[in-house]
Amino acid sequence: MILFGAFSICLKIKQPFRLLQAWYFVRQAPRVLSFIIKHGALVYQAYKTLARASPPAVSGSRPALVFYAAFYQLLPINKIFSFSLPIILLSSMAESNSFFIKFLNNLPFKKVIWAVLLYILVCGIYYNYQERFFFKPTPFGTDAAYQFENANFNVSYSPIIFDSANKFDVARFSPKTDSAKGVVIYFHGNSGNIGTQAKRVEVFTNNGYECWVMDYPGYGRSIGNFDLENIYSAAGQLYKMATAKYGPGQVIIYGFSFGTTIASNLATHKQSKAVILEAPLYNIQSLVKRYLFFIPVNALTKYEIQNNENISRIKAPVTIFHGTEDNTVPYKQSQKLVPLLNPKDKFITIENGTHKDVYTNPVYTDAIKQILGADQ
Repeated sequence: MILFGAFSICLKIKQPFRLLQAWYFVRQAPRVLSFIIKHGALVYQAYKTLARASPPAVSGSRPALVFYAAFYQLLPINKIFSFSLPIILLSSMAESNSFFIKFLNNLPFKKVIWAVLLYILVCGIYYNYQERFFFKPTPFGTDAAYQFENANFNVSYSPIIFDSANKFDVARFSPKTDSAKGVVIYFHGNSGNIGTQAKRVEVFTNNGYECWVMDYPGYGRSIGNFDLENIYSAAGQLYKMATAKYGPGQVIIYGFSFGTTIASNLATHKQSKAVILEAPLYNIQSLVKRYLFFIPVNALTKYEIQNNENISRIKAPVTIFHGTEDNTVPYKQSQKLVPLLNPKDKFITIENGTHKDVYTNPVYTDAIKQILGADQ
């Protein structure tokens, strides 16, 4: 509603348009000017096209049109819903004696036109900025040291290094005993980092298992571009490290929230003792549709973040935990996965559990002990 209100105000007041225009100019100027220098001919052709198509008042602003022409050439065809170019062109028209606003207000279907423009704007925002909605990294500093007070475990670090620009930090939490029974490969959610996971790993170390936690690029001390294929590859490397020390029958693959999609992907082609998914989403499209049901989410979503395509292909026993009061990944998301489970799999409901406290529930801790075999 705030977005709708702000956009409505911008359509009636020229100053916000000027602010938007200035913001884009500052943000994109280096890239656009570089493009103008390298591809002057393309920009000139676009300039002539825009000059012919624009209202007289706008076409008189030649420096602005050159800038817009470069924008026009920079926008890839697959970003047809990008709101960058519409906003800049609309801002220029709004500045030119409110030509654009007067033109729309004189149309018989002006409300429909406004609605369509707003719809395109929302689609563009979602397409261009979905990473900011999906992923909320908490960087820690590559040289910083995590502090775990009163911890009932030991911790060491074994980073996975692809090259100088891509490094995945891995923390190996281990029980304070002479030997461990196995290892839990743990993939955390879309926020936080290794330092925020300590309270979650103790249920494993207290029951004689190591717990290895990997941070994604941009999270904690990990560096590199956030790319799902790279994350899947790093997960495979982490599994290889685990099976170098333990047999597949001693490895448990665990995922929480967003991490369930990494865990389920790994488990489709790697053997393990068990797979545990806490608060799994069905897929990212179905989760986004809960909020943006009115836009073509399937067409605009860039990422294949899913559990529904993986669950039935996992050979190891799968256990799903989900709280009924989860407002981040609704309980219904994992319920949709139930028909895809195999006969040996389990779905455990945590009554009144939220997105952040399932691991503290006695039903959860008792079930984890059984899976780990601590009572055997």
